[in-house]
Amino acid sequence: MTSSLRLTVGVGVALALALPSCACKTDAQRAHEERAAVEKELRESFSLLPYRLMKLTVRSSKSPTRPAAIDSLFAIIEETQNLPQKPATAEELAKEAAIWARLAKATWDARETMMTRDEDEFPTLAATFLEAPLPPPYDPQLEHLALAGIWFIVDAADKGHRVPGSTKYVFYELMRAEPQPGWPNDARWFSLLLRGGSFCATERHYAAEEELTTALGELERATPDQLTGYGRDVSGEQMLHALKAAGYFLRAWNRMGLHRDDPAADDLEKGLGELKLLGIDNEVTQWGWAVVHARRGRYVEAADEVDKLAHSENLDADTRQELAGAAKELRTHGKGIPVLLQARAMVILGQALLARAGGIEHLLLVVAGEERARRLSAPLEWRQRTREKLGSAPSQVVGQGKAMGAKGLDFVKDRVERLRARDAGPSQ
Repeated sequence: MTSSLRLTVGVGVALALALPSCACKTDAQRAHEERAAVEKELRESFSLLPYRLMKLTVRSSKSPTRPAAIDSLFAIIEETQNLPQKPATAEELAKEAAIWARLAKATWDARETMMTRDEDEFPTLAATFLEAPLPPPYDPQLEHLALAGIWFIVDAADKGHRVPGSTKYVFYELMRAEPQPGWPNDARWFSLLLRGGSFCATERHYAAEEELTTALGELERATPDQLTGYGRDVSGEQMLHALKAAGYFLRAWNRMGLHRDDPAADDLEKGLGELKLLGIDNEVTQWGWAVVHARRGRYVEAADEVDKLAHSENLDADTRQELAGAAKELRTHGKGIPVLLQARAMVILGQALLARAGGIEHLLLVVAGEERARRLSAPLEWRQRTREKLGSAPSQVVGQGKAMGAKGLDFVKDRVERLRARDAGPSQ
């Protein structure tokens, strides 16, 4: 066997041995790893421990299998309530130190217990308070979904962050709200979409892909009669289109996180199609369609959408002029949306949505009341007047600035010369 042949055989054997160990993980394997990591993180979290302990304590209150570590912890907590405010003697100080040491150990033991025991081993909170189980489809997972909704509202309303950990409570409850076969359709779909969005927001993109793909697969097979009870203003058909649009947009966002741009564009286009069926056409959908058309190489259609944006009364004159120029470029040169325009997209859309809502003054009036809104809007009005002043006479302002700068420089030079002369005087 020649040396070159031996080398070739050796390389082949090495590759054959290496390939099995280097096999790429599938999306499902990565999703499984992400879910396991989330479960471990939630179980080990010290910030969630008081909340989980409280729930486990209530739910296991009448169970013979209640963890002993829970009772031990709360017994020591009660002991701390009876301690004197200011220990006066060495004996009291030693007793207090011993109790706090036992409390630390009991807390650690309780945390270790929470690593292996789960609150869903016991009756739900509703069953515990009502002293009777609720009929199906109510189950522990549906209760987790309801609690996630409550904590979400609390978190959104708690502007002063007076409720510590409420954002983590939302995530914890959503992770436990895994949809069950007997659930109502809308609860199942809401849960899948919310869980998918939560996974995506915390960069668990493979787990998010699973949740959102499952939700969209079911929504694509669903019929409007499976969604009822939303009042006269919202039909089952409208709700179905809205849920599909939310699912497609969430999955597009998640796929961008996975750097899968073409599938993300597909989902964005489908989501915009659902909004079109709902009759929604505004600056946001126009920008979305422009991005999709440009991505597909349909530059004339992209230019048409940007042109619509350029005629929006909810944008200022400079922005409308910039958009008109971009539309002309798209038609003339057949290139994508300008990079600078993409970078400013959120500012442009935010400006349009704010104008649609009646402006910052109207929003402040609704949220803060008339008197407080007047005080809050004063600096914003000053800033707007200043910007308009600068924009109306830029050359004059620049000239005045240069003149003031020159005067300032002359003043500094004069002061420096005087100081030098004063310092040089005594030495002469």
